[in-house]
Amino acid sequence: MAKAANGSSTDEFRLLWVEYQFAAGLTHSEPLAARLVNRFLEEGEVDRDGRRRYKIWEIEALPGGVTPSPYDGAFWRSDHARGIHCEINHRNSSARWTGPVSAEWRAFDGRQTAQCDVGMIRLNHALFVEFLQSAGVPFPPELGAELAPPAPSSSMPVSEKAAEASSAASEALPASEWDPRSDWTVESVMLNLEIGGSAWAQKEVIEAVAEMPTKLKRYRGKSIPEILDNIKAAVLRRALEEMGCKPSPDSCERLVNAWKAWRVKQTARDC
Repeated sequence: MAKAANGSSTDEFRLLWVEYQFAAGLTHSEPLAARLVNRFLEEGEVDRDGRRRYKIWEIEALPGGVTPSPYDGAFWRSDHARGIHCEINHRNSSARWTGPVSAEWRAFDGRQTAQCDVGMIRLNHALFVEFLQSAGVPFPPELGAELAPPAPSSSMPVSEKAAEASSAASEALPASEWDPRSDWTVESVMLNLEIGGSAWAQKEVIEAVAEMPTKLKRYRGKSIPEILDNIKAAVLRRALEEMGCKPSPDSCERLVNAWKAWRVKQTARDC
């Protein structure tokens, strides 16, 4: 875990509203502070050094389209020409993403808009400070000296620097004790993969995936990770339909995307 000059931990996560006020106090501009918070989120959950930049406590999604994960930078980028909007409520430390539904969902129940609400957004204060400084936000001399991250010592051996970076990355992305090969319950999958969308729709898909190695000859002898590592959402959906399962239009997409995101985190942790 990264340490400040006084030895305290720099991994302090504060509510988005607090960080927005912090930026507004430095820039004397609420619109600029809002833009800075938005740009920080647009860079995604994890930085190049494996440090976690923000956390989200609540995610509630209404299925209907291919909603980007709130842990990806694309979630925070609006594209008004395509009907995609991400509105951040700074005071409530929350955000709402809305976008067009897929043609399948429109035909399924006439829905026109997909929606994803996230709440209790918290920013890593030390990394937000780094971001503000890189953006050229002026800091009072006394505040800048207190908040500036310690510069790495040029005399530190390369091996020690690598070990320190590895330690920071490990703290930012804790080792997961979940083993999907032996624990593929609905509760564990929803928790560890952080899947949004309707719980009942995902439950059917999760339970059906567990039966693929026994019900479909081409997957016989394969573990669930082996199957999900090498399958596309459309192929998964067709496979489940062969088994008599009728997944909702985007439940397979959500599961595959969530699995890939989890795999990326595990790879980053292990590097």
